[in-house]
Amino acid sequence: DAAAACAAGAAILAAGSAALFEEYLTGPLVSVEVFRKAGRSLVLGVTDRVLSDPPYFAELSWTFPLHLPAGVRAELESAADAVLTAIGFDDGPAHVEFVLGPTGPKVVEVNPRMAGRGVTQLVNALSGYDEYELTIRAALGLALPEPGPKPPGFLSEWVVTAPADAPVTAEIAAAATSLPGVLGARLALHTPRTHAHGDRYDVGEVRAYGVSANEAQMCARAGAHAVMAAIAAAAQPEGTPQ
Repeated sequence: DAAAACAAGAAILAAGSAALFEEYLTGPLVSVEVFRKAGRSLVLGVTDRVLSDPPYFAELSWTFPLHLPAGVRAELESAADAVLTAIGFDDGPAHVEFVLGPTGPKVVEVNPRMAGRGVTQLVNALSGYDEYELTIRAALGLALPEPGPKPPGFLSEWVVTAPADAPVTAEIAAAATSLPGVLGARLALHTPRTHAHGDRYDVGEVRAYGVSANEAQMCARAGAHAVMAAIAAAAQPEGTPQ
């Protein structure tokens, strides 16, 4: 609770250490993918997230596009536009994260760049725009292109995690590709790797397509778990029962 958090923070500061205090927010984490030109926002879409359990809140999955009620979508777009205007970010790609709380969207991050991981590829595939083309045309002073057709369906990625020194090979990466909906896996074949949560480290992600957001996410999750099972099997000493 608040009192316990304040007491813990006071103890940290009293010991001479630094502490960062952040508001605890409840609700789903989403991001608005935006391109700005001369202070005007072109909203490319909204991406959802699946997070790991506290205290890590690591991002495990992201799916695009996220369909929201019209009122919620309008509120998100307005908030993203307002915060980018407030910080003076008028030109270029932006990735603004919000928690959709009971009283409306709360800003979590404002990034003056395209979204990370594979999110930008999902946006480019399904939004009718290519963020790289938008960026290059804007830098050259050219008019932004008209939107292309929006393909049907949804794309999702699910993170693959493993112990820090887990063996990962191209053959293991192929473990997911035979599953329904899975388009491929993008994995780091070498250590060191970025810490994800607990004793798990980030190895990469599996991408999948579905006719619904839930289907895409379930296919990506199944693919990621197939890869993790293959990694675990490869890590077992030869002759060890599976």
